[in-house]
Amino acid sequence: MLSLFVSDFAYSQRAFRGNYWKQQRKELIFGIGPTNFLGDLAGKDQIGSDFYQDLEINSTRYVVNLGFRYFLLRDVSVRASLSYGVLSGNDALTNEPFRKNRNLHFKAPITEFSILGEYHVLKENWGKRHKIKGARNNNGRFGLMGFAGIGIAKFTPKSQYFDGQWYDLQPLSTGGQGLAGGPDEYKTITMVLPLGFGVKYMINRRMKIGLNFGYRKTFSDYIDDVSGSYFDRATIEAANGPVAGYFADPSLTPINQVSGTWQTRPGEIRGDDSDKDSYLFGVVNLTYSMQKKRGYRKIKKRRSVPSF
Repeated sequence: MLSLFVSDFAYSQRAFRGNYWKQQRKELIFGIGPTNFLGDLAGKDQIGSDFYQDLEINSTRYVVNLGFRYFLLRDVSVRASLSYGVLSGNDALTNEPFRKNRNLHFKAPITEFSILGEYHVLKENWGKRHKIKGARNNNGRFGLMGFAGIGIAKFTPKSQYFDGQWYDLQPLSTGGQGLAGGPDEYKTITMVLPLGFGVKYMINRRMKIGLNFGYRKTFSDYIDDVSGSYFDRATIEAANGPVAGYFADPSLTPINQVSGTWQTRPGEIRGDDSDKDSYLFGVVNLTYSMQKKRGYRKIKKRRSVPSF
């Protein structure tokens, strides 16, 4: 019994001093959780606002994540992260008059790869409590860390037509992109800047469960296909067909009557092009520590002493 106590205590102490952390510097991560979009569509019952002030819970969708973490120092690590999720927004969810009348909606599958730097403010550890005077008792199983980094994301905005099908919006030039007198075509790849924090709990020496909350700032205003002003609907229909014309301006109550047809006057605001899109990931993750096997030095055999 005493030998088991001493062994467990020795393991607990090694975990907090020396280079023992190097035996646990590689980790595999799997996660799943909710996403939320912060852009032009949907949002609160108000004119578009920054960050959480425009968060619409009913637009929540999902994300799955795979990652690999490597500890450079005891409290500093880098993480490679690959995520796939869906972002969504719908003007029908808000009661703000302009947004609701605009009547646009979208979903966008998004794939993100990022490299993150992490600082572990509190490092979780495995061990038992020992009431020994003078012994260091760092055995908390909870951990806290912050992260920031850089990444790249590929998105595909889509919208549903009356026939029930979901159409890719970027090729339809719903804002006049690529047409004469219209803005340039937008890219469906953007750089992202992830920022956030995470909490972890150590289940055993190899497994941890945690929660990461991350905010992604992007350099695109077209994740929801909406930015800038309305373009002439007739020109869009002539170039890309009636489906494109509808998605360009499906307003519930047209603001102006132009050339005998109801549509919003070209040049009026369709979306806010002064603020780029962003999104949120909340991931419940399971972490597996790829512990390095401890080696043991061979004890040299003592040569027999000759007898006389």
